[in-house]
Amino acid sequence: MSVKRVSEFAKLMSDEKIVLILKVTNVSEGVTAKKISEKAGVPVSQLYYKIKKLVDAGLLEIVNVKSVKNLQEYYYSSAGFRDANQEFDGNEMDVSAAWVADHSDEVAQWLLYTNQRFLDSLQYDTKMYGKATDYKQQIHSSYLTDTAQLSKEAEDKLFNDVRKLLQDAEKNDKGKDKQTINFIFEKWMER
Repeated sequence: MSVKRVSEFAKLMSDEKIVLILKVTNVSEGVTAKKISEKAGVPVSQLYYKIKKLVDAGLLEIVNVKSVKNLQEYYYSSAGFRDANQEFDGNEMDVSAAWVADHSDEVAQWLLYTNQRFLDSLQYDTKMYGKATDYKQQIHSSYLTDTAQLSKEAEDKLFNDVRKLLQDAEKNDKGKDKQTINFIFEKWMER
């Protein structure tokens, strides 16, 4: 993916209205512009340009068109982007460098989208609970960063251990009030 294309996508993801549109449309049956406006609190007149940009970027698709009197009503969904990128979610999938090179646009979009979802959650938590005395009980977002000097074998073992730890935690959870928890485990080397 070109630097220009990544920066265009990053700019899209930094727009709060874009993030709201993606959240509201994250249903497979789609949502009309009027419903997006109501749920996101964004005037319809401010939506169409943003919706077009999202459709052009492949983040939003038209999943249904209904005729209402003499007009066509479009139903937009971002669920297809989420569903199409489930293969990137780390569930036992290793991809080759050649595959990533052939799909670099999708990989970059998915990474930026996932990180934007994390940032959105973190901002919400700190806004809502940052001043609460029991904030550790309330906050659902956290961030950990660290650096390690590892051999390739130790790196592979670490990734497998983290994957197993997550699987075991889910399997051994006896609690009744379960919710979806998202994790991003990224690694990179300075170039």
